[in-house]
Amino acid sequence: MPDVTLDDILASLDKDTRAQLKIGSEISSEKLPTASFKMNKLLGGGFRRGKQHTLWGAEISFKTAFALQTAGINQKQGQSIAWVDAEHSFDPAWAEALGLDPEKVLVTEVSTISELTDLQVKLINSGVDMIFIDSTAALMPSNLVDKDGVLKNFENTRQLGQMAKDLGQMCKMVQGINWTTAIVHISQARIDVGSPAMTKPFMPIGGKEVRHTDALRVRFSSTKSDDKQLKEKVQRGENLVEEAVGAPVNWHIDKNKINGEYGTGAFDFYRNNAARGPGLDLTGEVLDMGVDYGLVHRRGAWYEVYGQQAQGRKGAVTYLKDNPQIQEKLEAELNGL
Repeated sequence: MPDVTLDDILASLDKDTRAQLKIGSEISSEKLPTASFKMNKLLGGGFRRGKQHTLWGAEISFKTAFALQTAGINQKQGQSIAWVDAEHSFDPAWAEALGLDPEKVLVTEVSTISELTDLQVKLINSGVDMIFIDSTAALMPSNLVDKDGVLKNFENTRQLGQMAKDLGQMCKMVQGINWTTAIVHISQARIDVGSPAMTKPFMPIGGKEVRHTDALRVRFSSTKSDDKQLKEKVQRGENLVEEAVGAPVNWHIDKNKINGEYGTGAFDFYRNNAARGPGLDLTGEVLDMGVDYGLVHRRGAWYEVYGQQAQGRKGAVTYLKDNPQIQEKLEAELNGL
């Protein structure tokens, strides 16, 4: 039997069938960066176009703030951003402080999963680069509203599992038509009622169908403990007082179908800081990675960065911030490893 090429196969098919097929190299693998340097390194660049991603965790783990900062980074690179404000909590001033220009972002306050599904399809077809959903837990399932979108009486809304069913259906419908848009769900931790209690079965909201459609799932955690907060001296009138200005954040990749890499990371997130401004401290994250990878040498309280000595982590971070070319060199070396 003679060898049959792909061109021969395509030539034998009708026009409509050919339109359904792509050569493997034509599939976009473009990544859109996150706010975390280490997360980008592990993912080979960041969130992938045409995929759904979930950032989840307990309250006050800075998931939304991380997403806002990520949106701002991509906006500056020319990507179009849509923000689904299901929690009705979008604050233009806070978004702008984290780097997102509120004048150049599309914001919607849809409240039901059905509305969001239809909207996502339209946004994807219109060419939007990134859609952030804050949050899936705040969306209403179909059993809470009638066919006209009006809230039902409370007694008529009790239906077990409808939230997970609707979210699963939404994710499957959207994934079926999405080749170009990076979608980021922000979700909360819920107990998986089907697992043994001793296993601490916390999972993002939405059930197994949502977890199946995720290409990437990252769990965030932080601490409310006062002694673990990031504190600095703050001027209050005539007094200089120590106040909590941020907290350390840990993250862990639970699932990765983008490139198969798994790992953990950590960064400092500042809610308010006169020197740095709010947001993830990229310099501190790069410094810590430099120590982990052996490019920055730490001996007791002293850090050595390319022959330059700095006392304490704060001193080393300040040195890198004052010498951005050194930080860029460190980032380049880390990306090369």
